[in-house]
Amino acid sequence: MAKFVGKTLEEIAALPVFPEPEETDGGTVSAGGPGYVYFITESGHTSYFKVGRTVNPKIRAGNLQTGNPRELTMQAIEVPQMKVEDRLKEAMAAKYNRANGGKEWFSGNVAEAYNLFLAIVNAA
Repeated sequence: MAKFVGKTLEEIAALPVFPEPEETDGGTVSAGGPGYVYFITESGHTSYFKVGRTVNPKIRAGNLQTGNPRELTMQAIEVPQMKVEDRLKEAMAAKYNRANGGKEWFSGNVAEAYNLFLAIVNAA
């Protein structure tokens, strides 16, 4: 069962940080170890959301907030293997439009997408 671990930046800042993996995947953290998968929404832009993985939600949330004029809300879930993110992105890409041609931002019904996110993470 997935463990929901925070949504506000203050809650995210209090989360433990996993060690950085030695291997990287295109400059991002390796999917093979423990960490967090996340679901991010933008306030005032109810159709945009993002899924991804990180070992340090505080830094990731801060990096994503920088340069974004809208306040972000992150739902982070601790997982034993971050490779579940691959399944998340495949499922989101099959059902939702990619926002601005990106790989991690999508556009669609946020509540429906979040329920899909939880179902995939809980099944992992």
